[in-house]
Amino acid sequence: MRRAQAGDSGQLRFRSAGLREAVYAMLTPRDRQLGHNLAGEFLSRRERGDALARAQHFMRSDAPGKALPHFARAAKVALEANDFQAASERAEQGVACGAEGALLGELLLIKSEATLFEGDLDASARHAQGVIDHCPPASAEWFRALGYAVFATSVAGREDDLERWVDMLYATPSSEPEVALPHVIALLQAVAALNQRGRYQDAEAIIILAEKRSQLVSDAERPALTGRMEGVRGLLALSEGDLAAASDHFRRSVEAYASCGNQRRACNMQISLAFSNMRMGLYEEADADLDEALRRAEAMGLGHVSAVARHNLGLTRALAGRVTAGMKLESDARRALVLEGDVRVAGVARIYMARIKALGGDWDGAEREARAAVEELAAFAPALALAQAVLAQALLELERPEEALKLARAAHRVLESLGNMEEGEGLIYLSLARALIASGELPEARAVLTRGVSVVTEQSVKISDLERRRRYLEGVAGHRRLMELAESVGR
Repeated sequence: MRRAQAGDSGQLRFRSAGLREAVYAMLTPRDRQLGHNLAGEFLSRRERGDALARAQHFMRSDAPGKALPHFARAAKVALEANDFQAASERAEQGVACGAEGALLGELLLIKSEATLFEGDLDASARHAQGVIDHCPPASAEWFRALGYAVFATSVAGREDDLERWVDMLYATPSSEPEVALPHVIALLQAVAALNQRGRYQDAEAIIILAEKRSQLVSDAERPALTGRMEGVRGLLALSEGDLAAASDHFRRSVEAYASCGNQRRACNMQISLAFSNMRMGLYEEADADLDEALRRAEAMGLGHVSAVARHNLGLTRALAGRVTAGMKLESDARRALVLEGDVRVAGVARIYMARIKALGGDWDGAEREARAAVEELAAFAPALALAQAVLAQALLELERPEEALKLARAAHRVLESLGNMEEGEGLIYLSLARALIASGELPEARAVLTRGVSVVTEQSVKISDLERRRRYLEGVAGHRRLMELAESVGR
């Protein structure tokens, strides 16, 4: 034995690991259990200490149940450090100790969150279901799990499960201030899911409830609430065609999350901010934000966020003229999103791949990708319409106007039924007008062009910065071509 280093309260240590293991092997099983129990109790009395070490000692003692709260603490520490694999493993060790009731729900909630950030959406939904089964309804843990379940089933395109969770969430009353924040966050997750499907009225009903419940959120939790609320308002602004407002909402969301130390969500919202700037034709600005968000997401081990950042960066670079680099990013993102089970964004990645192939003059490839996207996005009306419009454009270049017109009309019907869309309105009007012209329907084409130019112009007026407005009208290729075509055929 030898003295430990200074600062270790005069403790003794074995001179070598081999000697320590030899002495340990000499103990009887009963003495080993007693020793581990004493060690666990000793570490538990210290102000500081490794929760995992305490849990492991108790696991080897004659009272393994004592390990439960320490495994839970160790899992939380790992989750906060973005070590998602360790968080899942430690939570699972706690479950294996015989956790029941609320503690079992707490451990499963950690596993749900950890697997969500890793990008394993099926596992996240499965663990969230376990929390919902074991925690009291309308408790904080129950609402948090419901929010994870809504997200995971939404992006996976599991419509029946999503409908069940949203109905359960909407129908569960709660007036307790201590659960207000997780309740509101879950409601806002449902708003996002419904908005992505073009169910704007249903989303509006839920956001009204969320705003009412948000009045009960404490001052200390306000930054987290602001981050989530501004993010969802940004999504709604995108769907209303107000890109300037969307950009402002996303920027405030990033700032709110950063102020409360939630770097994961701040990173996610930085991607949304970049997307709104990309939609305005601000490709350099969007590229810089996406590149930074991608590096931050990878450093934190955020698998799903990294894939979404790469997905948006792919189209951004292609639109800025870097077609080969953009296709590489988009293809990589698509593969990751498919593995994670994100049906919606993986489908939109196919649309972006079709657009990038079109930019490179590969119209056969554009047709293949857009056609596959149409098949994958049936549940997501706004994205489906965009896929149909992109496919119609490819078919026009391949001199198949009849098929192009059928698809362009279908996309336009979706747009007319929704009123607004997150992206692609200009492309939809352009594809329909071109298909009508190719089919000899010039009067109807003029009417479509007039309407399309009016919509794009109205949206541009909402951008108060004149340079950004000019970029939106002239720098976005679809808008520029729409106006040029309207001029050439005479509105």
